[in-house]
Amino acid sequence: MALATLHGRFVGSQAFTAGSISGALDAIYTLGTRTTYANGTTRTPGSGSAWTWTRQQISGTTEACIGAMPATNALNMRYIIAGSATSRAYTVLTPDTTTISGLLVQGMNRGATTLTGNWYDAQPFGSGNVGYWRASTAFSGQNIAYMWETEEDYIVQVGVSGGAFSACGGGGFLDPKDTGSPAAESDGRLYGQWATGSTLPSATFLSDYFISGTNGMYTHGTGNTNGHCCVLNPGTTTAVNVSRMLIPGGTSAMPSGQTTPNGKIPFSEDIPFNQANSLVWGAWRARAYTRKAVTGQVWRQSGVEKGYFIGGSASTAQDGILLLAN
Repeated sequence: MALATLHGRFVGSQAFTAGSISGALDAIYTLGTRTTYANGTTRTPGSGSAWTWTRQQISGTTEACIGAMPATNALNMRYIIAGSATSRAYTVLTPDTTTISGLLVQGMNRGATTLTGNWYDAQPFGSGNVGYWRASTAFSGQNIAYMWETEEDYIVQVGVSGGAFSACGGGGFLDPKDTGSPAAESDGRLYGQWATGSTLPSATFLSDYFISGTNGMYTHGTGNTNGHCCVLNPGTTTAVNVSRMLIPGGTSAMPSGQTTPNGKIPFSEDIPFNQANSLVWGAWRARAYTRKAVTGQVWRQSGVEKGYFIGGSASTAQDGILLLAN
């Protein structure tokens, strides 16, 4: 049974001091607490598509942002974007094998809603910790953050203004197209997370499949520096590594100038995700393959916002995804 339609929104961008990890996290927190979207419409955290974000400061320095979806969530999922210039012994999610400082990491927690310790503790919420993946390159010139959201998931990018970007996200971004265990959670959904790793996304990452040295969005590679993607095995905190399938337009995204006969942007929504080229776990929600573009672009049709492009560069048209406003 198909799940409810998600409605994508572009929260906006927020600049911060170049190379500052805490500055990046403060920028994410600022975006997550905004009361207007980039287009000027009202944003009320905790309702509609608007997530609620809090932050954790350690000795006065922001080291983590914690996100909660506005939609009713029986699993009590919480998502964490964190990082520090100081070495932290956080829980590493396989296939990564080592912790690292000086960049952002992406994590999630199931079944507990109150942060009872530090983000890098074995159980920051007391129970339910899944673990963290690398979500950015080492901090140097990064100076701006972007945020998009739906009722059940979010996407955050951090990078250099006018340059390259890393990305991460989490939530119910997959529709299992099925019901009951082991295909779906008790609420009919699948929850997961993804991150582009500590290497910048490839300009043609849509050509990357499962279990390769891939660096992109919604892809899964096997190395410490690679991008990763997973869903939780229903009823557990065990991550099942998955990757989107299919390649549109050959070996990369459609060329940047392609349109439909009516001059509209072409896109394809129903993209499946599989586990190590075996089990198919579902298809993504409220997003699509489309033509190459630069990140942060807004797709408007007859003056109405229809979607938002999220890619690896703010200056060069590259592979990316289209988040649908619906």
